[in-house]
Amino acid sequence: MTAQPEGKAIVLTAEEAAFIKEALYRCYGTLDRACFASPAARAAAQDAAWAVAGEHCTVDRVLSGASLAMDYIDFARPAPARRARRTR
Repeated sequence: MTAQPEGKAIVLTAEEAAFIKEALYRCYGTLDRACFASPAARAAAQDAAWAVAGEHCTVDRVLSGASLAMDYIDFARPAPARRARRTR
């Protein structure tokens, strides 16, 4: 990953993007299954969301954010190609 100043796009390699997307996908799936397993599991997931992001954040917002992040990776514009330097 190439670090950029604030407000600039971050450039990921294909491997980095795939790794991050896989992590998001697995977290989303685990959290989604937990929410439907039982009311107690959903409450625990909600408590975890509040602990990490504050009481304004619901578990549904966490799931939506993960889904949106995966979409950003899927539909990101490719980085501009670098031109090869000419040598004399």
